[in-house]
Amino acid sequence: MYKNIIFDLGGVMVHWDPKEYLMEMFHNPVIERKVYDTTFGSKEWLMADAGEISRFAADNAMLDHARAAGYSFEVQEVIDHWPNILRTRRDVVDIAAQLKAQGFRLYCLSNIASDTAALLRRRSFWRLFDGHVLSCDINRLKPDPAIYNALLEQYHLNPAECIFIDDNEANVRSAHKLGITSILMTSEASDLVKNLGICGIHVG
Repeated sequence: MYKNIIFDLGGVMVHWDPKEYLMEMFHNPVIERKVYDTTFGSKEWLMADAGEISRFAADNAMLDHARAAGYSFEVQEVIDHWPNILRTRRDVVDIAAQLKAQGFRLYCLSNIASDTAALLRRRSFWRLFDGHVLSCDINRLKPDPAIYNALLEQYHLNPAECIFIDDNEANVRSAHKLGITSILMTSEASDLVKNLGICGIHVG
């Protein structure tokens, strides 16, 4: 019997599609690829998510790379405005609220930098969570099994009683290997409703 629902943040509770964002910003596949590799796809971005460096240090390193390659203006634009991607997914928040009302305990498990986490903590949906484990706090990133185990251990959760929702297939597979029922989030909340229904949980 399921008792706990574990949510990712980016791509689940909030919109997260940096490649689409760059397409809309630059309308140039060459620039989009270069800027993505220097920002969202960079080692500095992952290090910030893992809590190994600050956002300030990550931004400076990304700008250094961009200056050397001759596109610092574009990277600066992304650094200044990328949080605009993080629009709350009202449809998913509504589903989470329904699950909470049905008595499920809700948790958050996310790869996220500390400054981004601070931003999302101010959103109204944060109060739905009964607990959370964030990559920046424990220096581990999904799909590393250690971050899932950290959540399970901290809140004394039985994997067989949990459902995990994430938009990244590798993250979903990792949770599944630990005995956690896992749902791959798509762009359509109706797919989440359908998959929860398959698990015997009815919302919507």
